[in-house]
Amino acid sequence: MVPSTLPRLVVITDWRLPSERMRWALTRALDAGPEVAVQHRHPEATGRRFLDEARELAALCHSRGNPLFINGRVDVALLVGAHVHLPAHG
Repeated sequence: MVPSTLPRLVVITDWRLPSERMRWALTRALDAGPEVAVQHRHPEATGRRFLDEARELAALCHSRGNPLFINGRVDVALLVGAHVHLPAHG
């Protein structure tokens, strides 16, 4: 999936925040419109937790028309219909 335009703002998840606070902040950021993207990043998460979080973010982003980027996990990105963000060594 190739975005038609580049996002103007990319919000990177910080799962160290209390979950309700982070979800509130994401929702507020996405209220700005479809030019805001979310990047799912959680290097400390287990594979299952990372996938569950990605599914939650995909539901939020897809319902609003916002792009979602998954950090470093092509398999997860494919499973949730998102873009992938690879690090320089990826």
